[in-house]
Amino acid sequence: MTGGLALLGLWPLLRACGLSSWPQLGIVSLKPHRRELARGLFIGFASLLALWALSLLLGARVLAIGTGNIWGVLGAAAAAAIIVGILEELLFRGALFGLLRQSLDWRLALALSSVIYALAHFLRGTDLPGPVTWKSGLELFPLMFRNLADFHLLIPTFLNLTLVGSAFALAFQRTGALYGSIGLHAAWIFWLKAFLTISQPATGASVAWWGGNNLLNGWLALPFLAGACLLVLRWTPAKSYG
Repeated sequence: MTGGLALLGLWPLLRACGLSSWPQLGIVSLKPHRRELARGLFIGFASLLALWALSLLLGARVLAIGTGNIWGVLGAAAAAAIIVGILEELLFRGALFGLLRQSLDWRLALALSSVIYALAHFLRGTDLPGPVTWKSGLELFPLMFRNLADFHLLIPTFLNLTLVGSAFALAFQRTGALYGSIGLHAAWIFWLKAFLTISQPATGASVAWWGGNNLLNGWLALPFLAGACLLVLRWTPAKSYG
């Protein structure tokens, strides 16, 4: 919902900057891009499945399949993956990356948009401390980014999320459409939620290395995400913007 509202709020700015049509945001006919969607899904599934399997093999996670409605949980995970994947790709790759690469080299635009994407995941809701005044916004802003002060949370999570954003932007850049990045994004969201449902961190497992409840919060995710970026680069045909 937040991503959709943000995209609607950006629409006047996008039009003013020349991004006034769906194709310019990466939404074109799906038919010629079905393989890119499939590649994104495969890379997302394979990379996190390999990381999860390694964590099980080395005892960092243990299976925890309960008796609850697991299919309902997985169905909800799939729905969330589709909705969030589409909205965030429209916002961060179609809109933000699309705007930045109009005036910057696409490599710099990719890096900058990926850093912003990573930072956005550190935003936290907060309550206003006291009555609303002219400086309330200034007081809330640092509170919303309070997680940045936690070094152990910031590193390696920030590096991993920057790599994640880079993989998405690279898929968009090379194909000129968002379907590859949507597939990759949706696959990662689904598996992060699914693995949390069917497994849990083992007692004593290092959160810094294995990520705890979120596999992307640990150092061991870094080479798998880098590998996903390399697969996108090597396996995606280049039909890039500009």
